[in-house]
Amino acid sequence: MFVFISHQLLLSQTTFTFKIHSEYTDTPIDIIEGADAYYATFAFMSYDTVYSYIRKFDYTGDSIKQVRLCKDSLKVYCGSMLINDEGNIVVVGFARNTYNGNYSIMLLELTPDLEIVKTGACATSFAQIGFTDLIKDNKSYIYSGDYTNGNEENIFTFRFDTNFQVLGANTFNDSYKFHFSTAIDPTTNNIKLAVCGSAINGTFGNFYVLDSVLALKRIDTIPKKLVNYYEIRYIKNHLFYLSGKDISVPHYDNYRIMLMDTSYHIYKDVTFGAVDTIDYPGLDRNMSFLQPNRVYCGLTRNIAEQIPIYSTNKSWYGVYLLDDSLNILWKRFYGGDAYYMLRVIEATTDGGCLLAGRRYDYLTQDMEFDIVIVKMDSTGLITSTGPDVGMQAHDAIVYPNPGSNVINIESGPQIYGAWFSLYDLAGKPLERKQLNGQKETLQTSALPNGVYLWNVVFKGKTLEGGKWVKTD
Repeated sequence: MFVFISHQLLLSQTTFTFKIHSEYTDTPIDIIEGADAYYATFAFMSYDTVYSYIRKFDYTGDSIKQVRLCKDSLKVYCGSMLINDEGNIVVVGFARNTYNGNYSIMLLELTPDLEIVKTGACATSFAQIGFTDLIKDNKSYIYSGDYTNGNEENIFTFRFDTNFQVLGANTFNDSYKFHFSTAIDPTTNNIKLAVCGSAINGTFGNFYVLDSVLALKRIDTIPKKLVNYYEIRYIKNHLFYLSGKDISVPHYDNYRIMLMDTSYHIYKDVTFGAVDTIDYPGLDRNMSFLQPNRVYCGLTRNIAEQIPIYSTNKSWYGVYLLDDSLNILWKRFYGGDAYYMLRVIEATTDGGCLLAGRRYDYLTQDMEFDIVIVKMDSTGLITSTGPDVGMQAHDAIVYPNPGSNVINIESGPQIYGAWFSLYDLAGKPLERKQLNGQKETLQTSALPNGVYLWNVVFKGKTLEGGKWVKTD
């Protein structure tokens, strides 16, 4: 039914890439690190069925085992994962046994060897379930998300004990809302849900603050014009990072991250992305860290308008590593040879991180896409990839391509002072510009239509190069 196309091992820190391909539409759901392996959940979707799997792979990318989840259900979306106090994997998702009807929440506990040791289920009245999030809170699990009944999007949250019995539940009925992230406030033990699209207070987004029994205490306004794809993570008792999609002018459709306290005083606020390009945060998890001075942020650079599943765009996974003042330590881009869409970023104990997303190549694929997972080292490097993956790490990217009046060259601070050069096909130099570790723009309106060559040189070494096409 499907083929795994695999990996490479690098010395010192291990890195790898692999692609999961099947006859179906393939979607990554979550990816986490266990004690001695990585685990990924993903779904294969056809017109009327959805199959969900969990895969275990070692630190070199070798596949160890794969298990189909809730195999007796017709449609299964599993799901969000975490490692519990016993070192087992808890997977939560939703499933149903009919083409129509309501979903049940499904819970599974698996050993590190993917043996299922515990299951649970909770019936709901939800016709559809959207974005979900799973966190631990002492000896319980909190599972939150958005659901659809009719034309309204509403929010749900459940608390389960370690035997998957329901300890509490609540729903919040306010039309057209999406839930993206959940956190526990360490100063109060309140539960904080980051919710977008809410009509409450006439704002773009809100924090729904709940007590320990999931009762709503208050609704706080999310600062700034931050909407959709939220990620909230505490770093100290009163400080947390909040990331998401920015829609403020001129940074519409960019990635934004803020450092703030529990009174919503903002200490640092930065936006990533180009003004003339649509850049979306990772759709399921776009910020991850193990130490607050090494924060990984993930986005899709040059996503197609309205986020279509299939596009002729060439896009990249974008990764920014930040310190605890949100300064960029390095940024790199991965892909550019097809249409990529990042879903999840996950920091790893060796200082690197994992990326999971989708890839579509309109030249070779007919209305289906693959899963591409990348493990990079602490500097963002992947020194080799398999021939079937086509993934490369880029210190600088050039867009739009084809273009007309301008060329944008975006680079990271790790190559500050590098030189970009543009040539005709005979190798004659036409333009040259020094890079500042962010974005530089060249005016090209005076150039005739045609094909040009470009490269980026840093400390005497050519790091990037390719062709650029000028059109009207």
